[in-house]
Amino acid sequence: MKRVAFTCALLLLATAAHTQTSKEFALMARKSWSAFECSYLAAQAKDQGEYGRLFNIGYEFGKKAIDAFQNNKISKDDVLGNMPWGFTINLAGPSPDFMLGVIYHAASSNAETDVTRDMFSKPIDTSLWQTNAQTKYQKTNCALIQ
Repeated sequence: MKRVAFTCALLLLATAAHTQTSKEFALMARKSWSAFECSYLAAQAKDQGEYGRLFNIGYEFGKKAIDAFQNNKISKDDVLGNMPWGFTINLAGPSPDFMLGVIYHAASSNAETDVTRDMFSKPIDTSLWQTNAQTKYQKTNCALIQ
């Protein structure tokens, strides 16, 4: 019995000992942004399962990053060096959910440009959007986001 209690105590200490660093919180914002972009690509590629999975990852990591930002757990250097600009400029609003909605819109708009425009930013035929989304999804390794 003492051995079990001792093991449990060690596990609790090990878990409590690892607190997120400023950089780790900032990278959560990057993961959120990437997951939101990829969720848009998955939706355009007609993969609703992947869309939902990636959206949820973006949402969860975004909430953690916003909470850390609001509680001054991310240094200015990490905000500037590790958080996506599109995430950072949208950290205003009445609630974290509101901010995440704006961030999702910005990330999906960014991904949309890659799907719906050519290299000269001219609109392309809508029949190519699904193929472009699938290609971009694969090239950016969206399936690897966990």
